[in-house]
Amino acid sequence: MRFSLKFALSLMAIACLFMAGGAAYFVRFLFHPFHTSEEHEIVYSLERGDSLRDVAHNLTQNYHLRAPYFFIVLAMVKGVARDLQAGEYAFSSSISASSLLSLFVKGEVKQHRLTLIPGWTFQEAREAIRQAPFLTHTIESIEEKTNIQEGLLFPDTYFFTKGTSDLEVLKKAHHTLQVHLQKFWETRSRLVPYQTPYEGLILASLVEKETARDDERAKIAGVFIRRLKKNMKLESDPTVIFGLGERYKGVLLKRDLTHSSPYNTYLHNGLPPTPIALVSLAALQAAFSPEDGTALYFVANRKGGHYFSNTWHEHDKAIRQYRWKKDAS
Repeated sequence: MRFSLKFALSLMAIACLFMAGGAAYFVRFLFHPFHTSEEHEIVYSLERGDSLRDVAHNLTQNYHLRAPYFFIVLAMVKGVARDLQAGEYAFSSSISASSLLSLFVKGEVKQHRLTLIPGWTFQEAREAIRQAPFLTHTIESIEEKTNIQEGLLFPDTYFFTKGTSDLEVLKKAHHTLQVHLQKFWETRSRLVPYQTPYEGLILASLVEKETARDDERAKIAGVFIRRLKKNMKLESDPTVIFGLGERYKGVLLKRDLTHSSPYNTYLHNGLPPTPIALVSLAALQAAFSPEDGTALYFVANRKGGHYFSNTWHEHDKAIRQYRWKKDAS
């Protein structure tokens, strides 16, 4: 490191200060809060190429670091003058100079978060990623660049540093799903008829959209699996809604059940062609470990749960009790 004459003279001045009894002040500088105002969070960007002197100067000018040359001396004494890592840092104004230096050396940069919600469609997840302010957006078409399609992201909170690419977060969410999916596939119940893990993922997405109740997921998965084995149509409302897309206005009408779509499980046997939502661990657990039983039907009971039936007669009665209003058209 090249030092200017002014810098060298400053170091000499510090040395004289020590000889004059400044050692006590230096020790106090190390461990006392470097900022004297009311405690608050400071977000500081240490840019690539910034020298130790640049950092000390910026902290002094913008964040009122006292005795910046002591900060420089501290780094030199510790032998870390060249080890400061670039990045965005968040710390309390009450942090000591010594702790702050350690933060910069360890590279403990500020973490931002992005949350993908269970039950979201891929379009909703993609929009959340697009709007994340601290991601670097590098891809225009997620499908073309990554081959990640509907339901192939795991809903979770992902942490990243400023400047991380959207592609990196997407790959992490996709990889996380694949890891979970493989674990459930390897421990799947003998009851499941899937030929591939992907089929289980599709059914899990139906469970995800049908209920948020912990005590119902495995029951609903069981109903769907029994219907698959009997070659009965799944007749899942969320698949119809997914197929309607923007045509769905918040209320599912009887006429919608005849809407032509490959996702309409009132019209087509078997599973829909893809998942219809991002799935949680709970929905995956239910899809690969369904509850055994005899129920073949269920309908929302307007109490936050579902009424399960073994026969069509019982189910038809429940529908008339709980469900359909007259079509407005």
